[in-house]
Amino acid sequence: MTTGRHASRGTVSWRIIAGAVSVITGVCLLPAALDKLLSDPPNTSPGPGLGFTLLAVSAALVGVPVAAAVAVFLRRRIRQYRAWARSLTPEQRMMLRFAEGAAMEAGHIAMRDHNRREDARLSDSVIGIERSGGDAENPS
Repeated sequence: MTTGRHASRGTVSWRIIAGAVSVITGVCLLPAALDKLLSDPPNTSPGPGLGFTLLAVSAALVGVPVAAAVAVFLRRRIRQYRAWARSLTPEQRMMLRFAEGAAMEAGHIAMRDHNRREDARLSDSVIGIERSGGDAENPS
C-alpha cells in the first residue's frame, strides 16, 4: 500500500466517489422532499416538517461535496498563482503587487459608490425624496 500525499494520483479517489454518491443521493431525494412538502397540509401528521427535513438533507447532500470541490479547486489555483509569482523577478513582483493593489482599490471604490447609491435609493423609497434631501429631478 502506498502512503503519502499524492498516492492516489492516476486512480479515482474515494473522496470523488463519495462526493458523487452524495450528490446523486441528494438529487434523487429532492423530488420526494418537494412532493412531501407540497402534498401535506400544515396541520396534518407528519405535516410539512418531514418535507422540510428531507429538503434540508437533500441540500446538505448536494451542497457539502460541491463546496468541498470548489475549495479544493481554489486551493490548487492559489498554489499555482503563488508558484508563478515566486518565479518572477523582484521588479516584476513589485509591479504585480502594485497592479493587485490598484485593482482592489478600484473594486473598493466601485462598491462604496454602489452602496451609497443604494442607501440613498432605499432611504428615498422609505421616507420620501422631500424628507431625505434627495434630488427629485436627478435621482442618481
